[in-house]
Amino acid sequence: SYADRQLNPASLTGSQRRMNGIAAILALLLLTVAAGFVFNRFFALFGPVGILLETGLVAIFLAQKSLADHVAAVAVALRDEGLTGGRAAVSRIVGRDPETLDEPAVCRAAIESLAENFSDGVVAPALWYA
Repeated sequence: SYADRQLNPASLTGSQRRMNGIAAILALLLLTVAAGFVFNRFFALFGPVGILLETGLVAIFLAQKSLADHVAAVAVALRDEGLTGGRAAVSRIVGRDPETLDEPAVCRAAIESLAENFSDGVVAPALWYA
């Protein structure tokens, strides 16, 4: 990317590249905080309606549907194709080898992945927003 070519050329030393990376992260964090502040102040102009608008904007950025669809696919695969189909479906959402899993373990792996994604994609961002 353009930013990578500018901040990470091969001619720089490792420590220079590291400092450029730190500067890029700090700049992105500052930009994110500034954008959040601006949006918050903007929506505050609209009173209670602004709270609803801001909540709607935040909800758009919460990851809530994708993994739930994959977990539902595991349930459908188990029902329609048996253990082999369930293993194939769960292999798309877990890092472990599904070939050693029995049917209850496939279900547990899918539910565990759903819970982890809910925590990472919904609960944590919502708490950080609050």
